[in-house]
Amino acid sequence: MTVTPAAADGAPAREVNAVLNPRGNYSGQQWRYNPGIGQITKLTSGLCPDTAGAPANYVALMANPCGNYTGQGWRR
Repeated sequence: MTVTPAAADGAPAREVNAVLNPRGNYSGQQWRYNPGIGQITKLTSGLCPDTAGAPANYVALMANPCGNYTGQGWRR
């Protein structure tokens, strides 16, 4: 999964669509999973993958600030 930040001021862009790409050594593909809270965090921006709306099957993912949101909970 890749997220490319695009904020004009160089800050991590919010609400950027996540895209599935082949695995590579790219900064947009570096994530950390915290099993204690079930949260995935992008290493370079600190943003979390989040559902674009209520959690459901086949919903789009976006990068948003991390928080205690149902769209940011993940299980292995």
